[in-house]
Amino acid sequence: MKSGTAHGGESIVSAEPESGIGAGSSAAEFLTAADTESIAQHCPEILTAIHALDTANATIGNSAAVDGFASLAMGKGLELLRRKLESAMASNTRVMVDEVDPPQYGARRLPHLLRQTMRISASGATRRLRMASWLTPRRTLSGQPVPAQLPEAGGSMAAGLLSVEQAQEVIKQIEMLPARVRSEHGPAVEKLLVDNAPDLQVTDVRALGARVRGHLDPDGRLAAEPAHPDEYFVSVKQKTNGDWRLSGLLDATTGLTLNALLTNRQQNPADIVA
Repeated sequence: MKSGTAHGGESIVSAEPESGIGAGSSAAEFLTAADTESIAQHCPEILTAIHALDTANATIGNSAAVDGFASLAMGKGLELLRRKLESAMASNTRVMVDEVDPPQYGARRLPHLLRQTMRISASGATRRLRMASWLTPRRTLSGQPVPAQLPEAGGSMAAGLLSVEQAQEVIKQIEMLPARVRSEHGPAVEKLLVDNAPDLQVTDVRALGARVRGHLDPDGRLAAEPAHPDEYFVSVKQKTNGDWRLSGLLDATTGLTLNALLTNRQQNPADIVA
């Protein structure tokens, strides 16, 4: 694959059709030459898939003799591709969470960077980050692997058994569980939802989740309780320039204390009362 930059920063990309993106492809207008070179180095399968879908789109558009059954079959095939694509997207978003420093790209936070670079809405960026958070494994600061919060749902979407909308509904139903219920019964509830979801409409997954919550917390008292202690965490990572990136979940008392400290830190030193 060869890539370069024309005068004025215009991207020029050329490749063999079966292995990448041709200069005439619309994708070449979205991906810069540097993007394409990096993808070719780290995951050339993406370029192959882009070309394959370009070819498939042209084939579908020119298939005047396709009957109803064939069109439905191709629709299901494309839906399966979408599920696997969203799974790969979630995995890549997790890598971005761990590796990308948004200010280096002129963005305050990763959601803003996704909106700028991917040309997606705020809700689209939030959805990608949410799915990455729930469906993909992560690593601790020391590099130790941590399983995904919802491994059953993540694995089922990657296998094509769950649609994107079904996976989102499973996430929502788990999120709605009271903290103590989620801690004790979360894996079992996830498995119940995931095992049944392939045969259910999205609204049925929602109804099943409501039935489970009603069974586990019939009087609704657990919903008002604080989160389980194991859910609280603080992640601190130092950047190469010496700055620190902080994220996590704090209990009410610790959160108020930290907020007060940070608020004072942002004030004028002369205005801070010791």
